Amino acid sequence: PLYYVVLLFIFLVVAHLSDWRLVDSSQAILLSVIKWVLFTTPNAVAINGVGETSLIVAGVTWTLRYEWFFYLALPLISLLAGQRPSLLILVVSVAALALAWRIGLDKRYVPVFAGGIIAACLVRNPDFVRFCKKKVASLLVLICFAVVLQFSSALKIIPCIALIIAFCMIAGGADIFGLLSLQTSHRFGELAYGIYLIHGIVLFTAINLLVGREVTASMSVPIYWSFVGLLALVTLAVAGMAYHYVERPGIDLGKQFQRRGTRLPVPSKA
Repeated sequence: PLYYVVLLFIFLVVAHLSDWRLVDSSQAILLSVIKWVLFTTPNAVAINGVGETSLIVAGVTWTLRYEWFFYLALPLISLLAGQRPSLLILVVSVAALALAWRIGLDKRYVPVFAGGIIAACLVRNPDFVRFCKKKVASLLVLICFAVVLQFSSALKIIPCIALIIAFCMIAGGADIFGLLSLQTSHRFGELAYGIYLIHGIVLFTAINLLVGREVTASMSVPIYWSFVGLLALVTLAVAGMAYHYVERPGIDLGKQFQRRGTRLPVPSKA
């Protein structure tokens, strides 16, 4: 739900930047809007000739299409766990993977999803969970983070492995010497998706529509970081409201549907 609220804001900003007039044809605009509605599959295209459309949300929507293709691939993956989804569900899953291949999704992200699967398996092991609750596990997590920072890209083999190891141990209970057990950390966890989607909007609105790029570029270092700090607080406030009024009600609605039995078909076990 929050994505579509953000999408409405994107449309409003695009309309404002276009002086509320059609630059492209109605058909081109409709096609662009459909791609955004479908979580920017295959890509985040410009709307109505506004080349900065993706910049409005800092380009973060690229991850959502990977998420959706992963969900659609789950029935096929479940075969490895000995489950037997229906033929229709398998056909949809195969079609989704074929589409992912066709639009050229980056295959380097596959190991990251594999890391999540590994974590889901490891947290079911009592010995692994007991180890993760020890201080040495928190130390290893910090070491993994330090290793990642030595590379220019987290998609290289070594930093990718380090991130997967850190993720698995955190999933198993490593709280980084109590840091992740704080109530504040839990609250940030709730707001994480909102911060992810909204921070670009706050930055774009403040820099491009309120203050201006030239003024921002001329700021001294102390003033600039004070400005960014203020925008960070604004982002937290907006993300908090988004969670309370959009995300949380959406989660509750999903749970209501689940209780009523209106859920997606669950693959039967072999």
